[in-house]
Amino acid sequence: MNGHRTVVHALASNPTIGFNVEALDDQNRTPLMLACINGHLQVVLVLLAAGAKSHLVEALRFAVMGG
Repeated sequence: MNGHRTVVHALASNPTIGFNVEALDDQNRTPLMLACINGHLQVVLVLLAAGAKSHLVEALRFAVMGG
C-alpha cells in the first residue's frame, strides 16, 4: 500500500467533501499520525499542507517509536 497520496490530496483539497484532517480513529489517532506510523511521507506532506498540525509532535513520536 502506498498511502494513497492522490486520494488524500483530492479529499483534502475539496472543501465540499468536508474532509477533516484532525479526525480521530477509534484509537485516537489522526490521519497524520497514521501516515507517519506507516511511513507515507507524501501523505504526511499533503496532510500538513491541508492544515494538519495539532497532533504533529505525537505523530512524529509514533513514527520514531515505530508505532
